[in-house]
Amino acid sequence: MNRIIVIGATFVWGSTELKEQAVRAELDWFPFNANKIKLPFESVIKKWKAPHL
Repeated sequence: MNRIIVIGATFVWGSTELKEQAVRAELDWFPFNANKIKLPFESVIKKWKAPHL
């Protein structure tokens, strides 16, 4: 049971962290990588609001 909770929390954190990383990159905290491979659901992820920043 504890493993399921840990895995679920990891997925929730990971999905919100992707958006926060994109926001940090847009703020020029980290430069964009021109050779970056696009994520499969990038357009969907960009529509999510970041939980905090």
